[in-house]
Amino acid sequence: MIQLSITVSEETNEALRKFLAEHGDSDISHFIEKAVQEKIFRSTIQEVHDRNTAFPSEEIESVIDEAVSATRAAHRS
Repeated sequence: MIQLSITVSEETNEALRKFLAEHGDSDISHFIEKAVQEKIFRSTIQEVHDRNTAFPSEEIESVIDEAVSATRAAHRS
């Protein structure tokens, strides 16, 4: 584990502590870790979406179908 020091506004601190208390949780580290993971995941999805807008959806679906079929075939043997 790596220890971080963060600075947030008093309003954010109070809102977070209230939110965690209302949801029966007090682990701020866990909350921050999950929030960061979600932000990175959503940003990655947006980047992939933006990158793929130049391609017709049929072409993307075809490539996905081929990859799924190849993966299934590889796991069957």
